[in-house]
Amino acid sequence: MKRILASTDFSADAENALSVAEQIAKRNNIEIALLHMMKIPTQMNNTITEPQVFWK
Repeated sequence: MKRILASTDFSADAENALSVAEQIAKRNNIEIALLHMMKIPTQMNNTITEPQVFWK
C-alpha cells in the first residue's frame, strides 16, 4: 500500500476517520490523499453540460 484515499465532508465523523488514516499512514510510512466532493448547483450546470463557443 502506497497511499490512503480519505474522503471528507468536514464533519466530526470524517475528522475521526482522517485521524485513523493518519495513524495508519504514519505507522506504514505512506501518504494520504484527501478528497472532498461538492455538488454543483443546477443553475451553473449549463456552463459544464453545454458547449461554449468563443469564436466563429
